[in-house]
Amino acid sequence: MNIENKIEASYPLSPLQEGMLFHCLMGDHPGVDVEQMVWTLREELDLPTFKKAWACVIRRHPALRCASRWQGLSRPVQDVHREILLSFEEHDWSALSANERDARLRNLVREDRLRGFKLDEPPLMRFCVFRLGPSE
Repeated sequence: MNIENKIEASYPLSPLQEGMLFHCLMGDHPGVDVEQMVWTLREELDLPTFKKAWACVIRRHPALRCASRWQGLSRPVQDVHREILLSFEEHDWSALSANERDARLRNLVREDRLRGFKLDEPPLMRFCVFRLGPSE
């Protein structure tokens, strides 16, 4: 399938987006534009339903299906993809002590930030889900 069949719409990048793309491609400060959020849920998470809910959100909001394209173009564009596959990493840390979990989480968050994203491949987000234990 060629790229035109995968793309719903294309828009020029805003000046801020162009600057972010430029700095990302320069590679001087990896992860500087990565936003990370960590939540603790006290209730049991129905992971299949959670994933389906996020799939609905992504289908509904084109901005969540975007990626940048710049190769061979005079100006970079933001492509809205028709469909994307959202990344979910799953970890079971229920057997670890609280200190071990905290240390692993700090390392994972740091490594994840530095990993960044391939700005030409949607989605520009990913999820990590951790099972901490029945009472946490």
